Formats: sequence, structure tokens, C-alpha cells
Amino acid sequence: MKRVSLLVSLLLLSSCLFAANIRSVFSGTALSGMPVSSSQLARKERTLLFVWATWCGYCRAEMPDLAEVAGKYPTVQVIGICTDLADGRGNVNARQRKVVEQIMETAGLRVLTIAPSSTLSSSLLDSLSGIPAAFWVDANGEVLEGPIYGQQTQEALVRQFEAMQ
Repeated sequence: MKRVSLLVSLLLLSSCLFAANIRSVFSGTALSGMPVSSSQLARKERTLLFVWATWCGYCRAEMPDLAEVAGKYPTVQVIGICTDLADGRGNVNARQRKVVEQIMETAGLRVLTIAPSSTLSSSLLDSLSGIPAAFWVDANGEVLEGPIYGQQTQEALVRQFEAMQ
């Protein structure tokens, strides 16, 4: 019984931690090596941030569905945050970049993908209990929903987006 109570407390705490604005911490480096800042979030009404890693089979399996949603809704941008894209200093690792590009090409996913900055990692990603994880964010950087854990299907993503309308 104590474990259930502790788990419920932790889940409530994690939802409070993520009910925030990520504008001040959202930054990283794109596959091209160019810096990405929070101004990227303002480009669309809604942004779906999906956190993934190259070694994660569930992450790769959800990519075709993410590609469908990205193409279906012009007011949504999809941004990938690849946790194993950067080297220890935060720079995009050239060898890993090729792996990321190959995975995305195979999945048909053509979206901005970044290596998270140390600030983004320590303030948001380090608190995640697993991946894949997703967040819906508005143009101001306000987290609307998330983290959403597990492999997302196109149907689930559409339901999530339409519920925010």
C-alpha cells in the first residue's frame, strides 16, 4: 500500500514539475550544427516535442506516425529531441548525426531534430522516467500536456491535438 501511495505522490509531483513554461530552457543544436532557441516554438500554434534516442526501438517505431501528424496539421510543428545526438561537450557528434539521419529517413520523418542543450537536459529531460516521451507546447512555450510516456500512435496524437482545440 505504501508503494502505491508513493507512486501516486511521485506522479503528482512530476505533473507539477512539468506544468511550466519551457521557453527559458528550450535550446539545443540542430543536426546541421546550427543553434536552436526558444524562438522556434513561436513558429507554430502548437509544437509536439518528442524525446527519443537512437537505441530506443519504441522511439523509432513511433516515427512514421509522427510524420503523418506533422504532415496532416499545418498549425503543428514536430521537433525531435534526440538524447544521444551530442557528445559529452554538447556538440553534435558527426557519427551519431548520420545514424539519426538514417533512422529518420527510413521512417519518413522530416522534422527539426536537436541535441538538447545542457540547460534543457538538466531542467526538463533529466526528470523524465523514460523514453519515448512527448510534450505538447504552445507558441509561448507553455507546456499544455506532458510528459506523455510510451510509443504514440497517429490516432492518439490526433486525439491529443484535437482535445487542445
